[in-house]
Amino acid sequence: MDMTQAKDEAAVLSHKVVSPEEWLAARRDLLKEEKEESKRRDEFRERQRALPWIKVKKSYVFTTPDGDVSLSDLFGNHSQLFIKHFMMGPGQSHFKIAPRDGKGSRRPSLRA
Repeated sequence: MDMTQAKDEAAVLSHKVVSPEEWLAARRDLLKEEKEESKRRDEFRERQRALPWIKVKKSYVFTTPDGDVSLSDLFGNHSQLFIKHFMMGPGQSHFKIAPRDGKGSRRPSLRA
């Protein structure tokens, strides 16, 4: 028996076993905590959405299969931009993303 199996077996053998009534009481306590956590997460996300915006003043240009496009051209008539930060590894020159625009078509991929 290797160390992982021994630890797993020890965990099973030492885990507390209770009656159905005790389990239900413990589960109800945990459910109360889960609901409190869910409420805290909802409040946090609301504060995130309420953060002020900043105006993008820099002129960004992106290379697409159809040529270079500006930031506003890249996102068409959408008034807001969701930013997802990613980093590329050494020697990586392309990061393919393919979000949908709501009409089934795909947006261009980004290039370094």
